[in-house]
Amino acid sequence: MHSMSEAVEDELGGKKVIDEEEEEEEEMSVEEDKYGGVILTVHKPMDSSSFASKLQDSVTHWKQEEKKGIWINLPILHSNLVHSAVQVYTFFTLLQHS
Repeated sequence: MHSMSEAVEDELGGKKVIDEEEEEEEEMSVEEDKYGGVILTVHKPMDSSSFASKLQDSVTHWKQEEKKGIWINLPILHSNLVHSAVQVYTFFTLLQHS
């Protein structure tokens, strides 16, 4: 088995070789929005319990950072994670009001 690679031009016009295995996409990514919140995007299929655990840890961290909102970008391909996202949201909402 061999890995596929391709030459691409960088910003300065030089060429570099990119190995496709090195460009493996993360399961999730997070970016800050312009309103002081975060946008979580799910890129790869995940086990719902693993997602819930990662989301719960992330929400705890973001609450400590006093983020104003959390947006979850969850493509239909990953709809199996909706229930976990709702459970985590409900858990933290109840904690906030108790």
